[in-house]
Amino acid sequence: MTFIDYYTRMCWVYLLKNKFDAFQTFKNFHTWIENDAQSHIGSIHTDNGKEYNSNEFENYLCQHGIKHQTIVPYNPQHNSVVERMNRTILNMVRSMLFFKNVKMMFWAFAVLCVVYIKNRCPSNAIRNKNPYEMWYGHIPLVKHLRVFGSTCYALIPKVHRNKLGARSHKCIFLGYSNTSKAYHLYDEVNKKFFVSRDVIFLESSKTDNVVEMKLDRLDRFTNAKSLQEFDNQITHLEGGIPILYQSVESSSEALSPLHDTPMMHDTLSDVTDRIGRLNLDSVPTQSTEQPGPSEKGPPKWMTKTLESVHPDEVGKIGTRNSNRKNGGNVDDTNSPVDMDVSYDCEFN
Repeated sequence: MTFIDYYTRMCWVYLLKNKFDAFQTFKNFHTWIENDAQSHIGSIHTDNGKEYNSNEFENYLCQHGIKHQTIVPYNPQHNSVVERMNRTILNMVRSMLFFKNVKMMFWAFAVLCVVYIKNRCPSNAIRNKNPYEMWYGHIPLVKHLRVFGSTCYALIPKVHRNKLGARSHKCIFLGYSNTSKAYHLYDEVNKKFFVSRDVIFLESSKTDNVVEMKLDRLDRFTNAKSLQEFDNQITHLEGGIPILYQSVESSSEALSPLHDTPMMHDTLSDVTDRIGRLNLDSVPTQSTEQPGPSEKGPPKWMTKTLESVHPDEVGKIGTRNSNRKNGGNVDDTNSPVDMDVSYDCEFN
């Protein structure tokens, strides 16, 4: 049952089990609204439902001097404000339920939460003010608003826990309490509804999936043939879980150190220094003789790379490497290097 004030667009919703409860609900709302607004109801506009056209309902309106207006049968557009509000509420409820995959059993909490939020949203009908501001005369606070259906952890009071027990339990956020400054929560483990103000919310789905993604990644790596784990030190830990890199198949070729790999932020001198550390003296140069059937030649990528390097430059690179081993200084300006080597080679 929806009530809307035409001037402020303030909305109230009551959930009824049966239609014959509408009369008693209206009586309760009438008493409350007169105390809250310090004013009386002048007229009401309803449809032609039987719950609004009963004799007891009409007698109650006459006793309190309330004018009753109805719409033409089968013309809901005459009650456009309420009908439009009902459509807006249903659209918002549908979006909230599907956004967090909330069970349909919580649709009633979603309706109450939508009305609570809608009363605090600006409206063009009241010059971009919100209904709460128009009704109470001050701007409402919205810093306590949370995502409906998000996972949260409610604090367990000290009287209900021991020193070694859990201090919170996992719950689902279902809205805001109308009688206290607290949140409506649902405990899936104990199957209980309760209210609490000491709550930590995990509104972002990304936060909820961090641990699950890491655990799934570890499960995939346990089924791999071989793993490569670099220095299981404190600097390589994220949330207590070691960082596992991609699996590397066993090979007879030696892997280059991790610090010799060119980075995107390295300068030209850094790249040349990294190339100088490679011992290219032991790399066979291009030869006119083709290797025999039993001989294994250099890899294809090394052959293509050496074709673009002058033999004199390879010798100079080896000289720079030997000077560095003997403690000598290397002058980058006197040691020309073909920079295609650093970008054609792939150092793993």
